[in-house]
Amino acid sequence: MIKPTRKMLLNEFLNMMIMVAGAFCLSIAMYMFMLPSKFIPGGVSGLTIIIQTLSNFPASYSMLILNSPLIVLAFIFLKKEFAIKTTIGIGMTSGFLAIFRAVKLYEFFNPNEVWLSALAGGVIGGIGIGLMVKGGGSSGGTEVISLLVQKRYIASSMSFIILAINIFIVTLGSTLYMTLGGMDLQTGFTTIICSLIQVFLGSKCIEFVLNGIKTAVKFEIITTKGNELKEEINTKMHRGVTIISCEGGYTGDNRDMLVCVITRTEISSFKRILKQVDKDAFVYAINTREVIGKGFVKRM
Repeated sequence: MIKPTRKMLLNEFLNMMIMVAGAFCLSIAMYMFMLPSKFIPGGVSGLTIIIQTLSNFPASYSMLILNSPLIVLAFIFLKKEFAIKTTIGIGMTSGFLAIFRAVKLYEFFNPNEVWLSALAGGVIGGIGIGLMVKGGGSSGGTEVISLLVQKRYIASSMSFIILAINIFIVTLGSTLYMTLGGMDLQTGFTTIICSLIQVFLGSKCIEFVLNGIKTAVKFEIITTKGNELKEEINTKMHRGVTIISCEGGYTGDNRDMLVCVITRTEISSFKRILKQVDKDAFVYAINTREVIGKGFVKRM
């Protein structure tokens, strides 16, 4: 068993503070913006808002109840550390919601500018969920379900699973609002559209919190002038290049394949070098979510 060092304990403490901040942001988004406007953020959070809107049963309680079986499954099939932190995250979110309800925190609702609630709820809620994931846990709900599905079906896309679940819950909630809650058709469609905008904004904010704005691009270049290109990239851009010898499948000619990772702000300079050195090079780019190493993010 590894004895925890001071640095490890400090990292765990910082991760826990990040999760507290995340749970607070998610709770603020739900209580101040989503619940008053009846917007549905998807996942278990969306189900709790639907339940409170239709029955007035507190979202803080239904969040604990609905997440309980998912927590059990997380402890059985997923990593224990993730399951523990997710349990803590769900508990904190539920606790904040209960406190806000008890103190009657301000609820923002403007029927003439519902898009403001969608904007604020999506951004603040997305930042909250992103912080909880960054701290090593999650807000429960769709994150846990998608990980469980991925464990069973390895090829499954986590983002697609979450999107599909969220769209289903948004559609279900809006239908229930119109059939059981007495909501008129126009307001129902407005709720669907604003909820989907909120889900989209939230996903982008989660991505921003986890990956930052310095997304990178990997270029792979098939060329006969590998050394010349390498020198230009090294000298003018101060970027590393990997050269791989390869053979054309159609011509049988020997070629060099250069692999280089750069930031998005360097793309124009990179293309200029390619045009100057070898305008006939075959080039393709691949979006890269995260890069760890010299010139990008420092190794942990």
